[in-house]
Amino acid sequence: MKNANKSTTHPLTRNKETMEAYSRKRATSKENEEEIFARLQKEAIKSFKHWFLVENDFPYDAIAKTHHILFPKRKVPFNWECLNKKELEEFAKIKKGYLSETYEVLWENLPKGRSVKSILHIHLLNMIRK
Repeated sequence: MKNANKSTTHPLTRNKETMEAYSRKRATSKENEEEIFARLQKEAIKSFKHWFLVENDFPYDAIAKTHHILFPKRKVPFNWECLNKKELEEFAKIKKGYLSETYEVLWENLPKGRSVKSILHIHLLNMIRK
């Protein structure tokens, strides 16, 4: 049986220290996804009408210098078809404008790689250039 607390994130995306902290948090956290979502809304670094941005507490710091996450304000399952017309229209608008001007990469983990499985979210990255 698969360990529910085991990280599904590829180990090359995070530095060793960040990966260890992430694994400890996942193993000891008592927060459920509803509580996580409510906390993240309060921690927003930018808000739009239907979306909000947060800093990732456990960034992909082995590959990115910036790692934020975009969520719809309405708790939506990880299924783009569950977004309403207004949410989709605004996503297209902010993707074309703010996101394209601010980030290099939109990263969506597929089901096998998601640690937060039931809340739609997109990772926004600026990559490290060596």
